[in-house]
Amino acid sequence: MIIALAFVNPPDLKDTFHLLCELLENEDEINPLIEWFEKYYIGAERRRGNRVVQLDPRFPPEMWSVYQRTLDGASRTNNYAEAANRRIQTELGVCHPTLGNFILSLKKVQHGRDQQYMQWISGRRPKDKRKKYKDTDKRLLKILQEYQRNERTVIELLRGIAHNIVIDDVVGIDDEVENNE
Repeated sequence: MIIALAFVNPPDLKDTFHLLCELLENEDEINPLIEWFEKYYIGAERRRGNRVVQLDPRFPPEMWSVYQRTLDGASRTNNYAEAANRRIQTELGVCHPTLGNFILSLKKVQHGRDQQYMQWISGRRPKDKRKKYKDTDKRLLKILQEYQRNERTVIELLRGIAHNIVIDDVVGIDDEVENNE
């Protein structure tokens, strides 16, 4: 459910994180992950003498939260950048190419981007999102809206989001049923 914290309103994040920590307190194997997440994404509290000092996270929630983007129907990911990186890696075919091969591969990838741009200029629409991703977006929006209307607790919000998000893939309910049969 930690990944679902990205869908929490940033002002509510610290309290939600601590509530999640209480829920997971008996899960010893996850403690290092929780400590790491708190340090880098929430901001940890440290004692300095008799004082408690709040340390700023390296990556503030405003940088990684997708709460408002989800409500606005905006893209939540950097999939375009990751897809471009994957295209370059596929084109290269090796982990450590020579400079010449790297430049040649970049030229091929750029040529493909130029062709896509010309298609867009000529009025062709880019491919739509696949149905399973659109359906997942609708479910995520519904979960957030129900939370906003106080129809879900924050733990129900996290669980609902977690059931719809899987790292490296978005799984729809139909996909889960098919995979479990």
